[in-house]
Amino acid sequence: LHPDQDTILAEMTCHNRAVEDAKSLLEKANQLAARFQTKPVFVLEATNVFWRPLASWLKAQGALVHVVSSRQTHANRSSSMRKTKTDTIDAALIARLFQQGKSAAPYLPEEPYMSLRELARLNAFLVDLRGKLCSRVHTVLYQIHPVWDDIFCHPFTKASLQLMRHECVHPHRIADASEDELTQLLTQASHGHH
Repeated sequence: LHPDQDTILAEMTCHNRAVEDAKSLLEKANQLAARFQTKPVFVLEATNVFWRPLASWLKAQGALVHVVSSRQTHANRSSSMRKTKTDTIDAALIARLFQQGKSAAPYLPEEPYMSLRELARLNAFLVDLRGKLCSRVHTVLYQIHPVWDDIFCHPFTKASLQLMRHECVHPHRIADASEDELTQLLTQASHGHH
């Protein structure tokens, strides 16, 4: 976008994971900015994590990077008369948000802090997911076999899980199973200890 006017100077497609595209983008932007004796500003829409590789690469090259949230672009798109959505219209809208002072420089920590932050977020997600899954197992077990917790110290022992894998949870299924079948399942689950 022109630095002072609402004019699109050039268009190009840049794939998030293509280094050659990123190099072409940087080169083309620097050439255009040189005509105005300025440096280009790269404004990205922060959608999920897809903007991060390009933003990190551009920052490493010394480029000025700003981001706007997808909520901002959606709100500005909704307020305009034209409801059409194309990549060119979106790109111009994102650039205008920067010109209006509605963007911010992203905080992208250096390595190893970036990886540590992402691993900590993944760990929190997995711990939360485990809790939800355990709660769901308790709920289902209580409906199918209310005294299951009285048989095992908790439903996630190896023996309990082995019986669940072989659909031996319902009282009728356990009653119908042969002693040999149950013995084999429990022996297998305990690696021969029980």
